[in-house]
Amino acid sequence: MTPEEIRIELFKRRRTITMKAIADELGCTGTAVGRVVKGEIVSRRIMEAVARAIDCEKELVFPEHFIKQSQPYTKDVHSSTYKDKRLCSRSK
Repeated sequence: MTPEEIRIELFKRRRTITMKAIADELGCTGTAVGRVVKGEIVSRRIMEAVARAIDCEKELVFPEHFIKQSQPYTKDVHSSTYKDKRLCSRSK
């Protein structure tokens, strides 16, 4: 997912879930969460918390960090329609 898609999903899920709320839960800064979402820094703990917040598997939200290179991955999954129910609990 792109940083913008992640932000949209956070907004759709629960309007109270913000990067700051995730940061408060983890005891880090909102800036750190934002930088992870943008791909500027890597933090497995923050990535997992963001994925939980939008009810998706971390492999879908941050595929570049959790899917092995040898495993095929297609980026045709639209942020509002999840084709693979195993990766996201929400499907339309």
